[in-house]
Amino acid sequence: MFCREGGSVSHRKRVAVSARSEKKIRVLLVDDHTLVREGLRKFLEDTSEIQVIADVGDGRTALKALERLKPDLVLMDISMPGLNGIDAIKLMLKSNSRIRVLVLSMHCSEAYVLEALKAGAHGFVLKSGEGRELVEAIRLVAAGESYFSPQVSAILASRYRTQDEISPGETSSLSLREREILQLLGEGKTLSEIAGILSITRKTVKNHRNKIANKLCCRSNADLVKAAIRLGLTS
Repeated sequence: MFCREGGSVSHRKRVAVSARSEKKIRVLLVDDHTLVREGLRKFLEDTSEIQVIADVGDGRTALKALERLKPDLVLMDISMPGLNGIDAIKLMLKSNSRIRVLVLSMHCSEAYVLEALKAGAHGFVLKSGEGRELVEAIRLVAAGESYFSPQVSAILASRYRTQDEISPGETSSLSLREREILQLLGEGKTLSEIAGILSITRKTVKNHRNKIANKLCCRSNADLVKAAIRLGLTS
């Protein structure tokens, strides 16, 4: 029997299910290489289930886009100027604990993988992988699951075989603000430039720099730059 409006009950159910199944995954793409972003955007939008709602080139712009656009998933690079992907993930999840984050990186070192997981990433895919793997990873992570490239899974398995827990990294003693400042120092920014970027005073930046140097046993600016590179905060 048909209803007066909208067709049969079973028909309306089929339409509702179809509408849900056709809903695309809204993705915010974050990568500092323009050509990479353009290529990824075209590839992902050629699929029937993914919509790239914005692509940005650094972590700070990504934070603003996240608040404005409210994507379903953030596809995040790690090595970026200004604010690296690891710390961007921490800040994103601090402002929106429900956002799903998938790391897409060319780096497959243990340090990068563990820092990404400690930051709260829900998956880690390598840029050297195939396109279909990335699409599957986006689908799974957006659905509330996790996904790790085989090489990344091997790193995690090896880590857990050698110890029961992941021990804190060298940056565990640094606050998020100190990590931000260390990255900017590693990128060659002056104290005044850092103060302008972070909207704090030069004196505050200097105090943070001194605390960082004490925690990491750095005696000079050159040591701080080396520490930032060693810890994966900048390349």
